[in-house]
Amino acid sequence: MVHYYQSPIGIIATTIKNDKVTNISFGDEDIPTDVQSESPIFKEVTEQYTAYFKGERQKLSLPYSIQKGTDFQKKIWEIVSTIPYGSTRTYKQIAIQLGDVKKVRAVGTAIGANPLLVLIPCHRVIGSGGNLVGYAGGLERKKKLLQLEGAISQKELF
Repeated sequence: MVHYYQSPIGIIATTIKNDKVTNISFGDEDIPTDVQSESPIFKEVTEQYTAYFKGERQKLSLPYSIQKGTDFQKKIWEIVSTIPYGSTRTYKQIAIQLGDVKKVRAVGTAIGANPLLVLIPCHRVIGSGGNLVGYAGGLERKKKLLQLEGAISQKELF
């Protein structure tokens, strides 16, 4: 089942299977009115998203299950999950954390395949020069998420 949430930065489509989040993506389409459910997990998703976008919650703690991805990708997503609210890391810093600075591109590819946008906060990963690059939800959304979290200010934006 898919849960749709109207956020300040667009529709968030959250796929739920066996009461666990399996995919989160952004969209610009209208929310289908005939697919909403009153299940407890849908209610929890709505409550956590609402609190996050109001600045009342710094971490989403939804139950999830990663259905796809290589061991390398999962390791990267685990590292990205540890980036604190309001902070950023560079692709290079993550590659160094892995022990091989030459894996910068592989890190970028893994982050680009993140199936759980916002929950695994890949929007907190930026380019070495501090520039906003590569976000599956779009750079404008990445910018707004980082602003919401206080990781960047209006003056720092491209």
